[in-house]
Amino acid sequence: MEAHVKEQLRAEVGDTFQDLINTLSAFKEEQFNLVPFEGSWTPGQIAEHLVKSVSAIPDEHTQSTQRPYDEKVAPIGNLFLNFSIKMSSPDFVMPGNSPQDKTEILETFEGIKDQLEDTVQTTDLEATCVDFELPTFGVLTRYEWVKFFVFHTKRHTRQLKNVLIAVNSK
Repeated sequence: MEAHVKEQLRAEVGDTFQDLINTLSAFKEEQFNLVPFEGSWTPGQIAEHLVKSVSAIPDEHTQSTQRPYDEKVAPIGNLFLNFSIKMSSPDFVMPGNSPQDKTEILETFEGIKDQLEDTVQTTDLEATCVDFELPTFGVLTRYEWVKFFVFHTKRHTRQLKNVLIAVNSK
């Protein structure tokens, strides 16, 4: 993999997670655990879901990739960046009903951002991670996992921005 590809991905991770952090920071403490409208998660629940979803690449076991390392990026992006469809989350990444601490969440995302940027710089992004299959897409390369984390985070950052508008207009 060429160095400029890694650098571009590292920058995308940094920008995406900084946008998320800035968006979460814009919520007042008293807004963070309030349901903004019927059928919605609280900002804290959205953040908890993201933490569960993007905190670590399942890459304890990897193998050599027998296909283009970025083959699944476009279909994953097409799905997760299609804001006209509503998705449901698998149970294992569903948020709980406990209030979330905004400061802790922000610190967690700073750590996730730093860890992902480091992963992009220091690991073989072309390796296929065989510990977990992303529903619908199967096993992914590290590169595809990082791109999934970016797309998923962008999707929920957009959702959080809409929630912020709703809570600030009440």
